Amino acid sequence: MIEAVRKQGEPIVNASQKAQADALVVQVKKAEKTGPAYVVFLNFDLQDQTCSLDLKPLTADSSFQYFHIGTADGSSSEQWMLTGTRPDYIVSQALYALLKRLPDCAWKDQLTQVRNDFFYDTGEKRGMKARYRYVLDVKHLNRGTTMEALMEEAKGDEKKWISLVKKELNQAVMEQLEIRPEDVGLWVCSVNGEFPQQSDDYRKLAWQLKEAAFEKAKKGKCSLCNEEATVTDDTSKLKFKSYITDKINFASGLSKDFSRNFQLCRPCHRQLILGEIRVMDECAARIGKLSLYIIPEFLFDDADRNVSEWRHDAINQGRAVLDMKAAYERDFQLIKDAWQQPRFNNPFTLHFLFYIKQQNEFRVIKLIKDVSPSRLIRLQRITAEMDQLGKVYFQRLNEPDHKDWIIDFQQIYWLFPLKENQGQLMEYRKLLQLYDAIFAEKPVERRIIVTKLLELAKVYRFGQTKAYQLSEPLGGNEDYAMITGLLKGLLLLKYLEMAHVLRGGEAMDVSLLSIEDALKDFILDMGYSESQTSLILLGMLVNQVARKQYDHNLTSKPILDKLNYQGMNLGKLQRLSTDVFAKLKQYKALYSVNEKMYADHTMLLHKNLARWDLSDQENVFYILSGYALGTRRLGKQKPE
Repeated sequence: MIEAVRKQGEPIVNASQKAQADALVVQVKKAEKTGPAYVVFLNFDLQDQTCSLDLKPLTADSSFQYFHIGTADGSSSEQWMLTGTRPDYIVSQALYALLKRLPDCAWKDQLTQVRNDFFYDTGEKRGMKARYRYVLDVKHLNRGTTMEALMEEAKGDEKKWISLVKKELNQAVMEQLEIRPEDVGLWVCSVNGEFPQQSDDYRKLAWQLKEAAFEKAKKGKCSLCNEEATVTDDTSKLKFKSYITDKINFASGLSKDFSRNFQLCRPCHRQLILGEIRVMDECAARIGKLSLYIIPEFLFDDADRNVSEWRHDAINQGRAVLDMKAAYERDFQLIKDAWQQPRFNNPFTLHFLFYIKQQNEFRVIKLIKDVSPSRLIRLQRITAEMDQLGKVYFQRLNEPDHKDWIIDFQQIYWLFPLKENQGQLMEYRKLLQLYDAIFAEKPVERRIIVTKLLELAKVYRFGQTKAYQLSEPLGGNEDYAMITGLLKGLLLLKYLEMAHVLRGGEAMDVSLLSIEDALKDFILDMGYSESQTSLILLGMLVNQVARKQYDHNLTSKPILDKLNYQGMNLGKLQRLSTDVFAKLKQYKALYSVNEKMYADHTMLLHKNLARWDLSDQENVFYILSGYALGTRRLGKQKPE
């Protein structure tokens, strides 16, 4: 994977110095749902001794024009950038940190004057607190507030008075520019209407700080290119932490020497930095609240076609497995062509890097390596087949919100309940292991999948979505949400069987059954065993009872309370079977079709009692699935 990232940056290293500097730019894009976005300028006029605010609309070029390169690497690094997505650093430590690093030049003299004339000196400080010595003096915002008043309110807390200064600046923006602070995409510092960010000295500084690791470099062999060169084992400027280089027990000989773990020459170090930036800009994807990068690695460069086109197509093939519906909307022809073409002209593999980013910490939580194009296309085809299978058996004309039955990684995310704490996912490892198994065609225990699908049904049945990543059902209709979740759960199990992740059994001999042909077709297409079919039929009868109870104003459908979502053994299944038959008689629902269904259910149940092959959780899941199936008119319908 490291080599794949390095290759992303390789072409840029050979470009001009300006192109390499531009490669460091982190683009800020306008959020579609939040209205207009602006660039706000904090301009210091040294001649008139005034500080003024101005604004322009945020455009695609703004990040490049004002050289927005994000924040400094490392959680405790001094932030020296004069362009940012928040004003916190610009009104505090940016000038202090920049003046320490900027070489002697005209801009250094002007910025020193800005600091002396417009920033409040809170007094000498030591250590990490030295960066907070100078803070924008709010008197220049002309709102009548004084620094003395803010410092008294902050009671000596440096971060609090910076927060108060930021609050004053936000108020000035609202009053003078008549926009909301949340509509500001970029904050930019300027001097006399000009921008130090556009100077060569400022731009060169960005790369000098990225390569500061080579100040203590030594001779050695690069871990990537194997060349003897000047190398460093300091990877603090890299975003993707591939090797542990900050814990002594991982160092060679339990020393502080990490050079045997991983070391880089200057060209590979620069290529990795540029590659990471390119990956973050072009390869980002999301599955629900999970963030990831889809990183392509090609076998060779194609002379007849722009490499960036290959990268685009390869990444979109990966995106199609994650979210097929979005892929159709984005590039349907690419997906369609790939299915007809057995392999790409330029062989590649994809790496899926899942990560968590909190403040300045980047933590890899799962790396799925070397996924082939043939596997991607196979999964896309299975997804399309599941969509058609769902439309054949599950589609109802009055369900516009469920016109598709696509099973892809996005849908799997919503079928796999994950507990949350303050908006953060707490249980994502099993889901990532499932994604890995799907890509790598590794076996997974059916029990794990069924347990999660049963948990999904329980969450909707008892209205527990707030504890999970799941949204509340539309209109509060938990029963409908549970039904659609169960039906899609059946498709997920079939998807995993076809992907050779779950072992599928042979379908039972449906000639033994007296039920309708439409239901026999469904059992055959899904490949259900006799025990699975027995419980599916019992669940459909549970649905018949539930309907009658609902018609009798028992809207909670008490028959469902007889199900234990933790699982039910054979003894409890037999008691439930008897109870369901009694309720059918009570509600006068023993129609001919129901009698045949109950007869088939009991015949299969008793036939397999001695060799029952389902777990307690699977027992409940297939009963609930039958309940969900009872809401559909089973019969092969023509797909749209």
